[in-house]
Amino acid sequence: MNDVRAMKRRATGLLVLAVVVYVIARTLEAEGGAWGYVRAAAEAAMVGGLADWFAVTALFRHPLRIPIPHTAIIPKRKDAIGDSLGDFVQTNFLSAEVVAPRVEAAAPAERLGSWLANPDSARSVAGQIGTSLSGVAEVLDDRQVQAAIDEVVVDRLSRLDAANGIATAIEAVTNGRHHEVLVDALSRVTIEYLIHNQATLRLMLGDESPWWVPGAVDDAVFRRLHEAAYNVVSAIRYDQGHPARDALDRQLASLVERLRTDEVMRRKVATAVANILDHPDVRQVSATIGQELKQFIVTEMNDPNSAARVRVEQAIVEFGGRIRSDENLRKSVDDWLVRAAVHVSDQLRPEVAGLISSTVERWDGEETSDRIEQQIGRDLQFIRINGTLVGGLAGLAIHAIGTNLL
Repeated sequence: MNDVRAMKRRATGLLVLAVVVYVIARTLEAEGGAWGYVRAAAEAAMVGGLADWFAVTALFRHPLRIPIPHTAIIPKRKDAIGDSLGDFVQTNFLSAEVVAPRVEAAAPAERLGSWLANPDSARSVAGQIGTSLSGVAEVLDDRQVQAAIDEVVVDRLSRLDAANGIATAIEAVTNGRHHEVLVDALSRVTIEYLIHNQATLRLMLGDESPWWVPGAVDDAVFRRLHEAAYNVVSAIRYDQGHPARDALDRQLASLVERLRTDEVMRRKVATAVANILDHPDVRQVSATIGQELKQFIVTEMNDPNSAARVRVEQAIVEFGGRIRSDENLRKSVDDWLVRAAVHVSDQLRPEVAGLISSTVERWDGEETSDRIEQQIGRDLQFIRINGTLVGGLAGLAIHAIGTNLL
């Protein structure tokens, strides 16, 4: 503001100087000599200085407080100026044609990759993630978490076709022959049990045998039964085409068909699943999951030395390295960032224009004029100075031409 006032005093002082020179030259002009040229130059300088003073002053207020038409332009038209300024910023700074090339030229993916690959940056990002997640976890009520888990897990599971899901799972297992691994494991465990627990099995047979049967008979029966069981299980274990395996395949195929077509079985499965999901223990598990998840986020993500925090930092560094080394990924990230920037600018354009317009609209007219004058008033005073000087030179040239050539 002081600079504006100083420039005003200089411009006004130059105009006053032109007036003084004009008065002196006018007084001495009759004596002849060059005073006529001085008078013409001073006269034109006064005209130029006064005209530019009027033009500059008319932007901000009425000259000499006289309400001359088309003066005090800024106070009168501040709302229109605000609207025009908002439209100008919206069109020339936030348009897709302006934003997209600038973002693309900045190579944001390469910069982002280099920044994320730095362990210090990764540590900072992980810390911000931990802080943000902790804030969210602290804000969320346990009942809200419980409701969310119930919605995502329990309620959605209850709406699934459980019978068809089980049938699909069994079909996937049998088509991939994965169930044979279970058969092999069960038969192997059974063989080992038969080998290592003969004494126990013999005692069990003795307990079930009538008292009057001789021990020798029990021994003979046990040996025959044990040998038969061992041979059967061994055959199932090592013979992939054993009838028992084929029978299991047929039973599983029949079960799949019934799960998909037998309405009675389908209703039984649906009822069983609903009963399981409604069981208090299941609800308690979902509540425990929510509480443990919150506790994990709060403790693990805010501990710089926790395993979870370290893994997050490592993942960030690795991701930054991948962006730097993978040209396709870098291009994809660039494209995404350009689209995101354009989308954000498109969304903000009317908001920014409205903000500028509404802000200027709330300003007082004189206050707006003073603010603008503080920003550009110093430069406008150069217009007055230049107008005085150029006017003087023009007047001198005109007088010289008129006197000597016409």
